[in-house]
Amino acid sequence: MPDLTKLADLPALQQLARALWHKRSIRGAALIVGAGFSKNAILLAPDTPEPPSWNELLDEVVKQLYPTDQSSAPTEALRIAEEYRTYYGQATLDGFIRTRFPDHAWLPGPLHLEALNFPWSDILTTNWDTLLERASEEVTDFIHEVVRTEADIAHARSPRIIKLHGTLGDKDPLIFAAEDYRTYPMRHAAFVNLARQIFIENDLCLLGFSGNDPNFLQWAGWVRDQLEGHARRIYLAGYLDLSASARRYFEALNISPIDFAPLVGHLPKQERHTAAARMFLQVLREEKPRAPHEWRRRQAGEYPLNRGTPDIYDRARKDIEFAAEALKETARLLRDDRSGYPGWLVCPRHERIKLQYGYGEWAFFRSSVLAHIEPSERAEILNEFLWHYTISFCRLPPLFRDALIAIMLEPNPPIEKWTRLKFAVALMRDARIGENDVNLEKWNAIVNAEADADALERREAEYQRCLRLRDKLDLKELSKSIALLDAEDPLWRLRQAGLYTEVGEYVKAAKLIKDATSELEKAHRLDRNSLWIKSCLAWASWLNRVAQMGDFRRRSDLPRLREFPQINVDPAAELESIKDSADEILRKEQEDDAGAMCGSW
Repeated sequence: MPDLTKLADLPALQQLARALWHKRSIRGAALIVGAGFSKNAILLAPDTPEPPSWNELLDEVVKQLYPTDQSSAPTEALRIAEEYRTYYGQATLDGFIRTRFPDHAWLPGPLHLEALNFPWSDILTTNWDTLLERASEEVTDFIHEVVRTEADIAHARSPRIIKLHGTLGDKDPLIFAAEDYRTYPMRHAAFVNLARQIFIENDLCLLGFSGNDPNFLQWAGWVRDQLEGHARRIYLAGYLDLSASARRYFEALNISPIDFAPLVGHLPKQERHTAAARMFLQVLREEKPRAPHEWRRRQAGEYPLNRGTPDIYDRARKDIEFAAEALKETARLLRDDRSGYPGWLVCPRHERIKLQYGYGEWAFFRSSVLAHIEPSERAEILNEFLWHYTISFCRLPPLFRDALIAIMLEPNPPIEKWTRLKFAVALMRDARIGENDVNLEKWNAIVNAEADADALERREAEYQRCLRLRDKLDLKELSKSIALLDAEDPLWRLRQAGLYTEVGEYVKAAKLIKDATSELEKAHRLDRNSLWIKSCLAWASWLNRVAQMGDFRRRSDLPRLREFPQINVDPAAELESIKDSADEILRKEQEDDAGAMCGSW
């Protein structure tokens, strides 16, 4: 990664990246490729001529038109090209261009492939060669359709490679001279309108481009005239080495330079443009946002007691201070995991399995180790571990449970109220699973005494009580307690519905599920990027479909399932894994029973 601290135009580059990757932006970014980018082609042989730049091509024209006094040639590029055509004719001009563009002797280079591996809304080019088209055939992430003529516009879908100035080998003349540019808006009106529309809808990035192309300046001016201050930004990227006046000129045209000269100026001259393009694409790649479902959590081997030598556990057992520091570092890593958690309602099974690998709890949660840590910091550490145990569906390890109890029972509790209530609910859950009604009520009493009337922890505590009543088959008491869970939140409606099914109130349960699903559908329409909403909606829609199966009149018109397996939200797979686990347990029990019967004979 280049040292971007030397890049004064970094904010402009980051803004372009945000548009390209659609970060907080509805629209995107389009790319326009100039002749300079063709310099990155691979040449078939050492003596194969490299793609000429615009200036190199015009220098040859001047030498032919003014062989004895080149200083008398006009300075305007398009005028020189027009003189050449007027003097020698169109056929000679076409032949001149084609001899200097042995297109099939050039192969797309790595940078051509790299440039196409971005989500550009469209790619426009004034180049006559076919390097981009051929490179697109090797790109798998994006399918580009080529627009060579105006007739192609009608059926080509974005992202498109749009050949604005013609293509070598086509029958139509190439856009090169002054008259071509003058008549371009009339002869190629469809291309002009297409380019204008792309300019309006997208931020535009110029690469391998000087920004002096007459068509480009005209279209950019048209956008400024029509949209005034609302015009999308245009970026000119590469090795530019702009003077102060040149920079001011481009900025006045709504063009933001991204000049890599400070980063590549020390390189040989012939390498600077390629190095700048490579850095530019690399930075764009690094700016790619993480997909919502990508959880870059710590691997098991990164935790202190898992990355040391085999005797590290023995040291943690003997050296209390070392164990305390290792505990603090582990908690910091767990905090990173929690802060990056995508927001699944149910953490995917493959992630839960990985989270169940040990962090060295037996070495951490001894009272002698915890005594080396201030109570407030100790509570924060316990909270991080509790979060991991909760989302991975793990029972609290005995030493960890004892640590929670110890900090809860300290006089003048040194922890914040919300943390204390969270710990009390966690201990209620542990007591419920352990069928310990005494401890369940003890921790419930703390929640009832300390939680505000509308606190979430009060509802969570009541939910643990309801689950315990269900487990004891005390359905009469359960039916009275379910009403205490009433809430507007769709997730709590689903939980309440689950309990209503336990007491035979199927109509109430079905209505709650249907209402919750409807609310989540509305929320999904308002925020289609929320992984949390998608996760809740997937489970709600599954429950809604199952609930409606009980109505025989609707068997042929069941609600659709909302499935999002691409972001690891897959209720069907979760339920299938539960079934497989249950089948495996049953198989082992049957084998054990069969073995016991054989032994009795």
